[in-house]
Amino acid sequence: MSLIKITDDDDKILRERVICMMNLRNEKLTKLARKLNLDTGGLSGWVNGGVQGRLSIKKKSLVSDYLGLLHGFLAPNKVHVWNTDSETIESAIPLLLSKELLNGIRIVPIYSGGQPASCALLASSTNDYFVVIAEPRDDSLQPPIITPEKTGWGILEKKAFFSMVEYRKLKEEKDKDISEIYLEIMIRSMTKIDSSMIDWVILVKEAVIGGLTVDEARKRLLG
Repeated sequence: MSLIKITDDDDKILRERVICMMNLRNEKLTKLARKLNLDTGGLSGWVNGGVQGRLSIKKKSLVSDYLGLLHGFLAPNKVHVWNTDSETIESAIPLLLSKELLNGIRIVPIYSGGQPASCALLASSTNDYFVVIAEPRDDSLQPPIITPEKTGWGILEKKAFFSMVEYRKLKEEKDKDISEIYLEIMIRSMTKIDSSMIDWVILVKEAVIGGLTVDEARKRLLG
């Protein structure tokens, strides 16, 4: 018998965040159970009924890790791709990120092939980076681009332009360091004709925080 215990309150919070991540990623319960080789009834009993004993702590950890949670919060240092809507993002982010990170979130509308495609949500803390790319649930829907006026949090940045090929690579890049992906989105948002000197100062600061040298940042800008 496991000696690890979890309180009802902690279990309720974890369950709420798991449901939240399922909604953001547009994950269906039956498919999630199949992907993780879990009993559908056990997973459903915990997620929908809130019955602690229907799912072991080990299996709850497996579900959390797969959905992109760490200690019940959004896991840093990975690219989270969500298929969702703006209303779900607005209610979910305050639940998934700490108050310290919330107001510093950078909201970057991403354009691919000249058209709005998604919304990038970027945050950093010391050497940890949070990168979310939020896309619509279906190609026929408008991308979930949010604004601080609606959310009450975040900083709206300029549009970041990618070609369709570059945008696809951005989401699929597995080996690139997360700080480089963060910086690449910020560079594209800041290096437009109307960029001010302040933008460049911020860019260099972000490069240093991300562990890149000024030379490396310059190569990215010129290349």
